[in-house]
Amino acid sequence: MRGRRPSFSTRQVMLSVGILFSALLAGGVVTSLRAMADAPAFQAREVDVAWVDDLNRERERYRLTPPVSIFRINLEGVQEAIASRYPTAQVQAVRRVLPNRLVAEVVSKRVIAQINAAGGFYPVGAEGTILAEPRSSPWPDLPVLHLRMVQPRFAVGEPCDHPLFPPVSRLLSAVHRSRGLAGHAVRAVTFRGRTLVLALDSGVEVWFDKDQVEENWKRLGLLLTSSPKVLDEAAYLDVRFSQPTIGPKPEPKQKKGRR
Repeated sequence: MRGRRPSFSTRQVMLSVGILFSALLAGGVVTSLRAMADAPAFQAREVDVAWVDDLNRERERYRLTPPVSIFRINLEGVQEAIASRYPTAQVQAVRRVLPNRLVAEVVSKRVIAQINAAGGFYPVGAEGTILAEPRSSPWPDLPVLHLRMVQPRFAVGEPCDHPLFPPVSRLLSAVHRSRGLAGHAVRAVTFRGRTLVLALDSGVEVWFDKDQVEENWKRLGLLLTSSPKVLDEAAYLDVRFSQPTIGPKPEPKQKKGRR
């Protein structure tokens, strides 16, 4: 005799049992994973701070209180905490290293200028953070930034929120990426009204509109491409307008002969 085919209701019961068994199995796996994540072996108690740009500098440790599971920790929160503790550093990444280590890779913020204030000469990073204690005399090979109405003193890690700093930062960052201006280094940065003036080590001045730094920078690049020696032959370059102005150097005075 042929066996009876299971009725629809029987198949439905078997399917339900299968689903229930799968759910219990999955639930057990999830519970096991949660228990493993919270196990003491995976509790991170500190963060190794590794200075990527200074391999000779010993690693420092930032303690986590209380310890946190390496699987549950908020890496963005750790990154913010490290950045707050080391204001002169830039956090590149925070990564997990099993079973219970966290490593923060940091680099020192790049110095782009020094602010001339009553308290001395303060090195400042591209984002405006004061990076070191001041010196009474200028730091060598670092542009001096003269800002109007600047506060007299800064603390290390404090931001420079002067309204004229952002265009200076963008411009000096562009100069840094270009490794100078056709062999010339920037010696100082000043303002004359809305004109931003770069004073080069050769004595040449380059004039920019503080509100059109990017456009003026492109214009200067085209000028230097077409006339590579223009900075050697000019007293100043005015790139604020569509047609750059080249101020010629004054003719050397001839010595008068004796009578």
